[in-house]
Amino acid sequence: MKTTISIFILTLLFSSCGGTYYIVQPAGELNMVSTRNYETKIEYSELKTYAGVDRSQIDNAIASSKNGKIKAKSKAFKEINTFKAKNLNESVDAVVKSVSGGEYLSNVKIYSIYQFSGRNMIPTSFYMASGDVWGTKTTEDNIKGFKTGDKVVFTYSKQIKNSVGKVFKGKLNSQYSAKVVELKSATAIIQLESGEIIEIPYLEIVRL
Repeated sequence: MKTTISIFILTLLFSSCGGTYYIVQPAGELNMVSTRNYETKIEYSELKTYAGVDRSQIDNAIASSKNGKIKAKSKAFKEINTFKAKNLNESVDAVVKSVSGGEYLSNVKIYSIYQFSGRNMIPTSFYMASGDVWGTKTTEDNIKGFKTGDKVVFTYSKQIKNSVGKVFKGKLNSQYSAKVVELKSATAIIQLESGEIIEIPYLEIVRL
């Protein structure tokens, strides 16, 4: 294992002086996991399948990238940063909390990931999980004061442009209306009147 990682590091050092590369190692698979008390009297339902980031998503991003480097503006890079955690508990919590009303995960896969970035390719490590989110969902569920279906507005700034990339081509400093279609832990998925769907931080939107 150490030999493999050493060879990979040397390859990166000679192939590029920048970018972000990942080595994904399986850390465990579980039928169900929860970091909170499981209430047997509550009837839970499946809120979202394949939540979090699965290894296949990273492998596909690596395969379609140049020299295995995942760009900072890519969707895969943003998803990895959203769900990266410093320990196993936090990796599970990150996925559960990404879905409003989430309580626990089923069909869980947990990964240990090595990240190489910067000119010196100094490695850092973290954990990440994926699975099906189960919990309770009511019309009162909300995150940061927003609910699914809320009508919102936002001003298309350079910061938002850099965040969403080429998914949306708007006019800078112009205001746009949209509807919230999904809530995540730090961002909302919104659908514009034109039908375009983008992911945007809660701080950038205002509820009407």
